[in-house]
Amino acid sequence: MNDLDCLCGVCPPCRRSLRELDRPVPVEQPVQLSARARAILDGTPTAPIPPTRRTSAPLTDAARERYNASRRVSGNNVPTPCSECGQLRGVYDGGNGIKLSGRGTLCEVCADRHRFTARLARHENGYEPLHPQNRLRMIRALDRVLKDGRAYHPGAAQHGTTNAYNGWSCRCKPCVDAKIADRRNHRTRTKETTTP
Repeated sequence: MNDLDCLCGVCPPCRRSLRELDRPVPVEQPVQLSARARAILDGTPTAPIPPTRRTSAPLTDAARERYNASRRVSGNNVPTPCSECGQLRGVYDGGNGIKLSGRGTLCEVCADRHRFTARLARHENGYEPLHPQNRLRMIRALDRVLKDGRAYHPGAAQHGTTNAYNGWSCRCKPCVDAKIADRRNHRTRTKETTTP
């Protein structure tokens, strides 16, 4: 007896053949082309597609206000301690009012420690390429401490220079002032060279 002749429905070959008989044949739906695709296939000239550049969406006014409000210092929320290390967070003039340094409830040192250790771990596992100088800056930034509420690097060769600010991520008052002066000089030089 042949497998095709048996239709008992009990033996495995018979069940397999019955299953194949009951299965409906799939009907393919026609592909719907867009107007642009039809024009390209017909050979009709079309306008070129402008390149799309992905940019981050700008913050809405409400989102910006929520972000700034969490860091703004008013009379009732004077400098607060960091929720991780317990030291007082620094206060600085951010242009739009006095603000607390750091992110959320963390001081600048603790917030950067979490961020940099995560990026270094991704780099070590091969998920994120890092330039050697950026890697070195992150490793150096892990050694910073809080001094007067600011991130201070005790290993920086000379404080009050842009080298200490950029290369050692030191944010003490002399280093920040040096960076501000450097940016001011850069803007002045750029204005002089671009102005006819």
